[in-house]
Amino acid sequence: MRVPRIDAVALWLICLGLATAALVALGYYATREWQRMARRSSDQRASEMLTLVATALDRDMKGAQVSVLVPLNQQTLKLDPPYDLAERFARAFARFPYPESFFAWRGSDSGPQAAYFFNRSDRAPRWDTSDSTANPYPVAILRDPPAPQALIAEALHRAERGARFELFEISIADRLYQVVVHYIYRGQGDERGAPQLFGLVGFTVDLDWVRREYFRELIRQVSRVGGSDGSLRLCIMDEAGALVASTPPAPAPQDLGSLHARTFPLVFFDRTLLSSVAAPGQVHQWKAAVSAIPDSTVRAAVVSGTRSFALMSLAAVVTATALILTVRATREASRLAAMKSDFVSSVTHELKTPLALIRLVSETLEQRRYRSPEVIGDYARLLAHEAKNLTRLIDNLLMVARVSDGPDPYTFQSVDIADLLEETLDRFHARLNEQRFEVRLDVPHGLPAVRIDRAAILHVVENLLDNAIKYSKERREISIRAAEAGKGRVRIEVADRGRGIPPDELPHVFEKFYRGRLAGPEGSGLGLAIAKRIIDEHGGAIGIHSEVGQGTTVTLELPIGSPV
Repeated sequence: MRVPRIDAVALWLICLGLATAALVALGYYATREWQRMARRSSDQRASEMLTLVATALDRDMKGAQVSVLVPLNQQTLKLDPPYDLAERFARAFARFPYPESFFAWRGSDSGPQAAYFFNRSDRAPRWDTSDSTANPYPVAILRDPPAPQALIAEALHRAERGARFELFEISIADRLYQVVVHYIYRGQGDERGAPQLFGLVGFTVDLDWVRREYFRELIRQVSRVGGSDGSLRLCIMDEAGALVASTPPAPAPQDLGSLHARTFPLVFFDRTLLSSVAAPGQVHQWKAAVSAIPDSTVRAAVVSGTRSFALMSLAAVVTATALILTVRATREASRLAAMKSDFVSSVTHELKTPLALIRLVSETLEQRRYRSPEVIGDYARLLAHEAKNLTRLIDNLLMVARVSDGPDPYTFQSVDIADLLEETLDRFHARLNEQRFEVRLDVPHGLPAVRIDRAAILHVVENLLDNAIKYSKERREISIRAAEAGKGRVRIEVADRGRGIPPDELPHVFEKFYRGRLAGPEGSGLGLAIAKRIIDEHGGAIGIHSEVGQGTTVTLELPIGSPV
């Protein structure tokens, strides 16, 4: 009977040895793969962060030209007095940190010609020796200052090419400036067919300040937006390879590690137009780079892999399960990080602009730099207007957080549509009366109640009414109707006679942060996206019909019974 016992033990030992060998091989392979995936993940995150940096640089560095200079034309270039331009440039200073001065010049067939400079009051140019406390805040207006006259002369000389834009560098008061100019021409040329210059407008950028301050703050903001966990270093280097800015700070350039890098032109100008104003060798090519900080992510992965190797040698099933869960968690974290980056980068500029303007106006009123009641009233109205814009954006963000937080963000109840619509109009009563809107409310008696989350649907209707008010500047008529739509639904229509939406933009209006060509500067692009999500999650439907110049009608359909 001993032989079978010995055979059984031998078989057990063989099986145990094979199982151990398999576990060791699997653990070794898993450890190697873990380390490889960690390096690959680190490289991928560095590449994604570099794309975010490059996008932020391109968007911000051309922003002042595209959003401030390009819209100016003969009708908006008013220099007598130049207060309309001063207000426009004050908004630009609040949004973009790099313009130090804006300037404008308009030709004249009779009388002397003058050039106006609009300087930041909080960061006056070195050449500006005037008393900034005597100038309007936040913009100091100077007429024909002597120091930058060479700039105006150079800009007028370059206008002989007949180009729409110019980009050049010039030294003023021993400081090197980059200058962006937008030329505005009259409708027809002279007898030789050459365009006649009506005026010009532009801005200056102190390149020394750019090196010291601009990139350091920009990459710090990008790092926060991108959700960097401290394992990546963002760097900006000049054309000679010298380190300009880094977050976190690098002890020395040789400590930057392996780099993912892209070059970019050091121009505060639309890069698509760059070839028409400068030869390739005339533009300084700087570099944006992202590197993994040595001994961070990879070292942590090695330690985790070693521990997993030991665990795998003892319990294969537990380790395999841990690996599967880790891969799933990593993918989910990457997806959430991408969503966070996209959301925060789109909202940052929308929050920053009204906050900066509110701060500047508040400081102006606090320091009592104005004595005129009319000017104080204008500033107060501007403050109230930006506060309303900020409140609407925050309300939208809070609603996004609410509908995205948890599996069941709604509390359903039976709601009378007439009461809901009247409550909405009550909230907008003062605004509608102030802007003299004609409002028609048509809700038939006996309309069935709907089962909805009252606060969520009230937010939807408020967004629709807010849009109708904002985009109805000429024909101020709004109609709100409700009726049974069949198939167990109630239909609500909000119609205006405003500017309308072009047909090619209608398919995109429900996309998050989408802004149309006719939308203007107000709004965040969140309202209709939130409305569609809420209505869809109520089992309803939302549609939009619009014609340019005729108005827009938004239709909501809500189920009478319990939501699907």
